[in-house]
Amino acid sequence: MTYTPISPLIANPYPDRWTSVSDLRFETPLLLARAEKAIPMAGSREAQYIVAAPYTVSYLLDEQAPRQRLTVPAGMLTDLASVPAVARWFVGRVGPHLEAAILHDYLFVAWQDLEGHGARSRDFAFANALMMAAMKAAGVQPMHRRIIHLAVSSPIGRLVYWKQNPPPRFVTLPADLGRQLG
Repeated sequence: MTYTPISPLIANPYPDRWTSVSDLRFETPLLLARAEKAIPMAGSREAQYIVAAPYTVSYLLDEQAPRQRLTVPAGMLTDLASVPAVARWFVGRVGPHLEAAILHDYLFVAWQDLEGHGARSRDFAFANALMMAAMKAAGVQPMHRRIIHLAVSSPIGRLVYWKQNPPPRFVTLPADLGRQLG
């Protein structure tokens, strides 16, 4: 099967001003499709999975209404949780943190599809804060949350965020995928 790279029209997912992210709720389930063959991504990475349907969460900024919504578009490529092989004994590529990892991955690439946006430190911090709120909502143990947060907010995590990811970041989905998902 051939997947055609696309650049989806997305709303800016990054808030202009915020100090905290709380009360995250998973509004839709995370649905993933497995590609028949791995799809090459930036560098030596490959995506074996594709977000199969829009994936939406809501949350509070600075504990104030109204609730904010963030939707990961269908077609986003993912390698699941981007955990280095050496650390997989402690945190796997799948687990209760997976939904948070997909949100985090989206926020690490979304700026590249926003006209004139660019990578910004406050958006990097927001991606990490939203991931923490999502892990808490998913019931990830506090120690695991802290260790994952340290990893994604480290200098290596910062380098990953600032590095331009050449297409494909998003691809078209098979027309009959909806029937396959039932």
